[in-house]
Amino acid sequence: MPEPRLPRHAADTWSLAVAAAQPVRDVSGAGGLVVAGGGDALLMVRPGAQGWKIRPTLDDLLGPIVAVAAEPARPWRHAVASTGGITMLGLPDDRKLTLTSTTPQIQVTHMTWARFGKESLLYLRWTDGAVGRVRLDLGTIEHLHVLPMDAIASDGNGALAMIAVRCGAPDAHALWTRDGIRLEERAVDAGDAGNAGDAGAATPASGDPPGRVHLAVADTAIAYAIDGRGAHVSRGIDEDFAPCEGLPRAGPLAFHGTAANAALFGASWSKAVCAIDRAGSGEDAAQRIVEIGVDGGDAPRIEALQWDPSRRALWAASPQTGVTRLDEPGAKGGEKRALS
Repeated sequence: MPEPRLPRHAADTWSLAVAAAQPVRDVSGAGGLVVAGGGDALLMVRPGAQGWKIRPTLDDLLGPIVAVAAEPARPWRHAVASTGGITMLGLPDDRKLTLTSTTPQIQVTHMTWARFGKESLLYLRWTDGAVGRVRLDLGTIEHLHVLPMDAIASDGNGALAMIAVRCGAPDAHALWTRDGIRLEERAVDAGDAGNAGDAGAATPASGDPPGRVHLAVADTAIAYAIDGRGAHVSRGIDEDFAPCEGLPRAGPLAFHGTAANAALFGASWSKAVCAIDRAGSGEDAAQRIVEIGVDGGDAPRIEALQWDPSRRALWAASPQTGVTRLDEPGAKGGEKRALS
């Protein structure tokens, strides 16, 4: 398949702005509240707002930030995973909940909120692959009886997925649930997972080895990618994973909506250019929606993507360029600023 190209017509062009220039590694927000963070930077844009607010001090957190998670519905709580534990913010009366591990060398790498009916649960994945969930009414962490996982994700609309690919065949598999109780299993062809330590891959802040596993879910559709080795997609519970031909070098992923047939965004990187492409669920060729390069230096890296349906915008998190906002063609966004 030919390399995706940028749109030729203005009506098909995604408008781009640097929303916040703070270096970040993760971004979360599928329901209006958007949170981004990484290292010593924590930023937020509230539901209905356009401007980002930077948290002036992080002294009450538990070390450098490695992951964030914004609740996709009211009351819009948000969690920050640091090297020393988890801090839950947005609680009533400006209270906060702090959770620390009895084994400090094991840290949280992924977080996601899953909403089942009226209940919201915060799911966690640690460096050893263990998965758990926080029940805020109890203030405790419940560990799930699953094999070590490489990534977890939710769509903010009742679907949760997790995946194990580094373990190799025959144990590689994905799990999917809509109620948090029944877990549907799908086999994964882990043939490309053995290359997860390629020398050119970036080492993520989470402490995972090079070749971070990225995961996205939309209803029954699940997509995964190992940094730079392309996306694989399964659209239904009984459908096998297959390579997404339009995203052969993708790393970070996000679905363009919460329907099982939603298009898939994928970010790719080379020394010359960082790009985000969009591949539909049909046979249409992938579309390149942005290219970012640096004169006389390596292109920046994108480490996380998040589709924001409330603003019809795609958020991208980068340690080099900060938070970038890409507005869907025809969408009404905030003030646009040129990327230099």
